[in-house]
Parts: sequence; structure tokens; C-alpha cells
Amino acid sequence: MCEKNKQRHQCIPQNPRQNNKIRKIYILGTEHTERTEYTDFSFMLIHEDLTKGILAAFYEVHHTLGFGFLENVYQNALYKELTKRGYKCECQKDITVYYKGETVGVFRADMVVNDIVILELKAVSDLRPEHEWQLVNYLKATGIEIGLLLNFGVSAQHKRKIFTKGYIKRT
Repeated sequence: MCEKNKQRHQCIPQNPRQNNKIRKIYILGTEHTERTEYTDFSFMLIHEDLTKGILAAFYEVHHTLGFGFLENVYQNALYKELTKRGYKCECQKDITVYYKGETVGVFRADMVVNDIVILELKAVSDLRPEHEWQLVNYLKATGIEIGLLLNFGVSAQHKRKIFTKGYIKRT
């Protein structure tokens, strides 16, 4: 249980087998620390196998193409690699954004995999916090729980973002 917001939620550490360690938790951008002790090692990341497969495809594309292309080139290559591996992918998927039940806009997700993971692709020298917030907003707007921020920069970078309905209390 997270003492800061008194809600039960899934806090995901980098290594769940580190017993009694302090870990940083990011809940909708709010950072706080929590001391925890793990005794149940059956705990897994949400959609762990799928995200590992996506990351393997991402690193394969980066290894093959290297750095320097426009984002669209990497998107096309990643689409081909993911579909070759048996994943269902939708590129530039239009997603409607609602405000208090009314439509206020539409955004395009770079890619949605198996209808449960949003991919936000970048081809920049380094990821910035704004890129992470963009992905978090996409997760909030869609209700999809997992997002991967993938950067085809000089060195490949990825960030995994989680947004579950258990993190927020809606009125």
C-alpha cells in the first residue's frame, strides 16, 4: 500500500528481488519513495512478455538501421518487424480525447500493439521529460495501461510507462 495516496496499486520496481530496498515510484508524475519487502517472487510486470517482444524488435531495428533516419523510417521498419513476429500493429491510430464526456480533440498514437500497448517513437539525440509526459497523456486518454517510449537515437533508449485506473480516483 502506498502511504502517500492510500490506494492499493501495483508499484513496479526495477528488480523485484531486491528485498527491503528503497525504490522510487512514479505515479502520474509524482515521485515518492517507499520502503518495501518482497516475499512473493511470482510478481510480474503487466504484459511483460509482450513488452519484452516489442523491445527485442525495437533493438533489432535500431541495430540494423542505426541512427540518423527520420522517425517515419523507423516506424515502418518496426511495423514490419513486429508483424513478422506475429503482433497486431496499428500505425498512426486516431484516438479521441474527451473532457467531461465531450470530445475535445483527436491525437494520433505512433503505434498500438495488440490493442494493449501504445508505442511513442522518437528519433532524437536524447529523450526529454516532455516526451514521457506525452506518452502518459496518451495512456490517460485511451485507458491503455502500458506505453513504451522508444528512441532511435545515437544509442537506443526506451522508457516503460504504466497508467492503471487504480492510480486515480475519479469523482
